[in-house]
Amino acid sequence: KLQGTISRQPLIYQTTRGCPYGCRFCFVAFYYKRRWRIRKPELIEAELQRIMDFGVDSTFFVDDNIGPSKKHLLSVCDITQRLGLKWGTDIRVDHLSEDIMEPLVKGNCDYLLFGLESGSNEMLKYIDKSSTVATWKKGIDLMARHHITGMYSFIFGFPKETADHRTSTFEMIDYIRAHHKESTILVQIFT
Repeated sequence: KLQGTISRQPLIYQTTRGCPYGCRFCFVAFYYKRRWRIRKPELIEAELQRIMDFGVDSTFFVDDNIGPSKKHLLSVCDITQRLGLKWGTDIRVDHLSEDIMEPLVKGNCDYLLFGLESGSNEMLKYIDKSSTVATWKKGIDLMARHHITGMYSFIFGFPKETADHRTSTFEMIDYIRAHHKESTILVQIFT
């Protein structure tokens, strides 16, 4: 086993690369040209087992978006359940559904990070987020019902953002605080 604090820290690991979405502000859309590649489940499981052999018991999957393939996400849940590995990752909230939540819980998912970016449908459309505030709220409610910690990220200062857009975002933050107590709000400034 590894000595010192490394064995108590989440280890960084990647199960996919890229993202099929084209969010206007995101470098991933430009760098990977909206391609999304999945690593083989057998390889993922073997590497995670090897990592655990060193005493690591949790990981953060640094996937840009782990969720475009439900099959892949369920495979990761199966692997982490078998291994007893705790984990968190980035995922779009619109990839959540009632039938994916139980496998996430059984698969030891501790937390999920969501880039919501804005609480304004107008801004979501402007940044090509391909989703809506109503969809965000459904996902937030799913997270709360299943007691998975959520980290919700917002960006202020997009071009064309108005005071009304910011007010809508603060209202979304208030919605999260009221409906999903097991959450953290992250705020970034667009530069």
